[in-house]
Amino acid sequence: MSVLDELKPFYAEILDMMPDEFDSHQFILKLAQKHQPEYVTALYAYRNAKDKAPFREVHRQISDSSHEYADAIKPRTSPDIFRVNQANSAWRKRR
Repeated sequence: MSVLDELKPFYAEILDMMPDEFDSHQFILKLAQKHQPEYVTALYAYRNAKDKAPFREVHRQISDSSHEYADAIKPRTSPDIFRVNQANSAWRKRR
C-alpha cells in the first residue's frame, strides 16, 4: 500500500480546478487544501524520514505520480509550500 493511495483518487478532481498549464507546486497546494486529512496521513507516514524532510518526500511522490494524469512540458521554478523557490515540473492537462 502506497502513502498516496488515499490522495490519488482526488487527482482528477484537483486537475479540473487547475488551469490548462500548471506546476507541481500549484497542484500539491490545491490537493493539500482540499483534502487535508489524507494529505496529513501521507506526511505522517514519513515523519521519521532519514533526511527529516517528509514534505519533500511526499511532494516528490505526488509529482512523480502526476505523469498518469497530465503531461510534463518543461522544468520551472516556483514557490513550494514553504514559499521557497524550488525547481519543479510544469504540466499540461491532457485533452
